[in-house]
Amino acid sequence: MRNINNSDRWATISIVLFILFLASVATFLFVRILWARKSSFYAGIVLFFLMIMTNLFAFSQKSERIHRNNAIVMVGAARVNASPDENSNALFELHEGTKVKIRSNDADWYEIEIANGSVGWTSSQNIEII
Repeated sequence: MRNINNSDRWATISIVLFILFLASVATFLFVRILWARKSSFYAGIVLFFLMIMTNLFAFSQKSERIHRNNAIVMVGAARVNASPDENSNALFELHEGTKVKIRSNDADWYEIEIANGSVGWTSSQNIEII
């Protein structure tokens, strides 16, 4: 559901929901008709939770865009080591086009995780962040 809209559109929807929430609160406070007060009270609750949900969607999408942690192996064969050192044990080898998740970095090395859960270190020259 979060990916139906981009973060800007989620933020716009959230602002509209906030304005509707304020209108609902104003109706509840200033209208004397009982059914209108009840309706605005329940509508306010629904609008408030929808506003929170759309804010969370916008924030998570923006955060995902800013903190990119996926990469693609760009060399024919990338060696994955046990530690960020050229002389450490080779754990496995990745081939060009493999998608990896970046867990952390240390100078010119990235700690990566592949789809099967294996973790190791590779040189930053072997991968390109997407």
